[in-house]
Amino acid sequence: MRVATIAGTLVFLGCAGQSDPNGAARPTDVCERTQKGRVTLAVDAEPIVQSRATAVFSDVIVSSQAPRCTTRPVGGCSVTECVAADPPAGLACQELVRTTGAGSISISGGASAPLSMTSDAKRGYAGFSSGGARWTPGDALTITAAGGEVPAFDATLTFPSRVEITGPADYVAKKNPIALDWKTGVPLSWKPGVGRVWLHLFQGDPELRKRTDIECEADATSGSYTIPSDTLVMLEGSRDTTKANATLEIAGRSMVERAAGEYTVIVEAIYREEPRQLVLALDGAPAK
Repeated sequence: MRVATIAGTLVFLGCAGQSDPNGAARPTDVCERTQKGRVTLAVDAEPIVQSRATAVFSDVIVSSQAPRCTTRPVGGCSVTECVAADPPAGLACQELVRTTGAGSISISGGASAPLSMTSDAKRGYAGFSSGGARWTPGDALTITAAGGEVPAFDATLTFPSRVEITGPADYVAKKNPIALDWKTGVPLSWKPGVGRVWLHLFQGDPELRKRTDIECEADATSGSYTIPSDTLVMLEGSRDTTKANATLEIAGRSMVERAAGEYTVIVEAIYREEPRQLVLALDGAPAK
């Protein structure tokens, strides 16, 4: 494998044109590096009100020929499909996952005293949790990372509103799963608030070793949104209406993205009102 250094960053060029023992040409094996992080401040309103702060940073190297997650825009939403499978044999690039850190991370704003999180070289950040709502809608929050292997960064957020769902009736009652209509989408309504409403529809199939995540956002002041049918057809179809075909979670969310050296860092504040809700596929759902 060839390695080059460009602007201080290692670039793994891989081994192209190699042959397997049978003489067949292998696909070009290129090592791809992803450096990313996420800092999350959250209030979970149910079943028990609690607040938490977490941070995670990683440096990942994988082969371009290894199974992976792909993300693409569909119907105004983001659809991520992941498949768990063993990579082809004989790859020169071996997967490497490292936990990294950005030094001490301080969080201030709102009525509560500032807090900080520190990292352990092996286990990452321990995080923070407490009972009650530490942050309230409209709080101006400042997140500052002192810097470490991940360079220093800072971000400001406004804590979002709690999303109080008013429809459909099945969701409000919390008794029955929501019927998912593949042709018209999933209409949802809520009391207008501050910030954005995050809608996360996901489906995992352990037998097929795959997972699909659909993420959509709407302005909280609008009071309504329909998860578009264009995204629903990305899910595995099911004609069994007695079983949940997917799971839906809804939350108020504020999010910014920061560049810290080669790292892409997402900083987010989440107000999650309801437990995750099961979603049923209607009879005649499409099969992929």
